[in-house]
Amino acid sequence: MTGGVRVLGVSGELDIDTCGELRRHLGSRAGATPDVVDLSECAFIDSTGVGLLVRASRVAREGVSGLVIVAAPGSQVRKTLRLTNVDSAIPVLGSLDAALSMARGNG
Repeated sequence: MTGGVRVLGVSGELDIDTCGELRRHLGSRAGATPDVVDLSECAFIDSTGVGLLVRASRVAREGVSGLVIVAAPGSQVRKTLRLTNVDSAIPVLGSLDAALSMARGNG
């Protein structure tokens, strides 16, 4: 937790083989606090990872104070999020600081 915001860091790949852990973390307190998914160390995301982010965002919006924000994706991950139009449905911000500010209602 960082100032009332839960930050979930992803490193390596977010794909069918690795989504389970992030899914458990996102589902453990859905809607309780804003969540920032830090993708600064994520080198690759597949359709399973994209789907997980979209579903988590939808569930969070249905909660009382939930919000899922994607922070600092690298160029390959950002390209995937743009090509799948995820960046129009979920806030995708260029830095962790910007994502934390938005999650706290300051951005």
